[in-house]
Amino acid sequence: MAVAGVARRVLFFAVVLVVVVALPIPADTSPSVKQEIAKAPTESGLVEQKAAPAQPAPKADKPSIKPAGKTIEIAQFLDPTPAAGSAAELILQAQHAAFYVDRARQRTLLEAAVAAEPGSVDAGRALTLLAATYTKDDPNRADELFAQVEAQYTQPEVRSFAGLLRSAKGAEQAGDWDTVETLLSDAAEKWQGTYTGIYARLYLGNHYRFNVDNWDAAMALYSALRDEYQTGPVAEEAAASLAECLDWANTGRRGEAVQAYEEMLATAQTEYLRVRALVGLGDCYATMGDWTSAWDTLSLVLSTHPDDSAAPLATIIRGLTAEHLGYWEDAVEAARFYLASFAKQPAWRAYATEILAKDAFRAGRFEEAEQQFAAVAAIAENRHAADYAGRARAGIAACMKERGDLRGALAKYMEAAELSTDVTEKALYLYDAAMVAQASGDAGAVGQIANQMAAEFPGSYLTTRLVGQEILPTPEL
Repeated sequence: MAVAGVARRVLFFAVVLVVVVALPIPADTSPSVKQEIAKAPTESGLVEQKAAPAQPAPKADKPSIKPAGKTIEIAQFLDPTPAAGSAAELILQAQHAAFYVDRARQRTLLEAAVAAEPGSVDAGRALTLLAATYTKDDPNRADELFAQVEAQYTQPEVRSFAGLLRSAKGAEQAGDWDTVETLLSDAAEKWQGTYTGIYARLYLGNHYRFNVDNWDAAMALYSALRDEYQTGPVAEEAAASLAECLDWANTGRRGEAVQAYEEMLATAQTEYLRVRALVGLGDCYATMGDWTSAWDTLSLVLSTHPDDSAAPLATIIRGLTAEHLGYWEDAVEAARFYLASFAKQPAWRAYATEILAKDAFRAGRFEEAEQQFAAVAAIAENRHAADYAGRARAGIAACMKERGDLRGALAKYMEAAELSTDVTEKALYLYDAAMVAQASGDAGAVGQIANQMAAEFPGSYLTTRLVGQEILPTPEL
């Protein structure tokens, strides 16, 4: 079974706020991604360099790294050169973890930031961000922490930030998008040019792209911020968000996204943005079918940052790349690594579980494979992994067929066809159903399926074969 296309609206499913503080890096450490890869170690950690096979597997769509639903990733702009161990530097680390939804690491670091400089503005912001991490999964804890901010911090800049974040998060959790937009727009105007005002503008841009799918408005806002600030952390975060829009918005502009990520890699003033750029580049290369470049780029991330919060995402995208390059053992290892990690993104978990199901099927462990495909079906109940619903049923059907349950396999193939969001896959599932019906001697079912395919896929190769009763094994399309 080939990897099916997955709606490119999926990475994180909890609302988080990412804080980016610009750290200085030497001027000579901003080469292009190709130069970076050339200097990468040949073997290190998770990376094992291999020669690409002579005939790599054909291109297929994949889950995207794009966040889903209500996820909001925001940059925070503090002192551009925070001291090591300062609250600002700890916030930077925490919010890099937040970008990849490494919630435990994020909270630990924010707690450390509060303790590092008690009573300071940075500590107040850290406590506010810590409260925000609990808004969805523990509202009572969130209320307690927001109350602590109000009781312990009197600085106007902390009060304005906490008030905005608490109100916007509340409206966001309620799905009141008009109120979210009004709050952020008003805050951007009221506190124009201040920390809270800049934060509000970036939050608004991410509201446009993740909550209401207004990608044009998001790109216009990020472009304006980038042009307005030109250099420094605000411009860098705006440029990074703009690159992600080009990558994720289904605009057919991934070539521009690659260029934007490469520029981001060359100019980023923090190692965290460099990692973000490399993972974005790897995703773009994989999406465009440049599997070798994707493998090299993601291998660079994993060799230089094996313990980073980005590692699970980089690993599973590289696992998809490994599958298409014919490195099956690497794909299976990547799937296991991802499923054992903190990462919870539905489409990638569905993909990783499907890899384990396919591995069991290949080994003839059909009961285990069927259980894994059933797990994929359960994950596909989440709308961000819905494209796997049909694929999971087809996998279950294949297992039933191998176990001799032809009636059950026929029913599951028909269910797979009904649930499939891809027309090519639907035709294949119907044809597989006809094969099973033929094998069981159910000529009536074969006829019904033939009529359905003639109506839905007139003149297609599979329809012609089926209508002509030339029922052969499903071709590799």
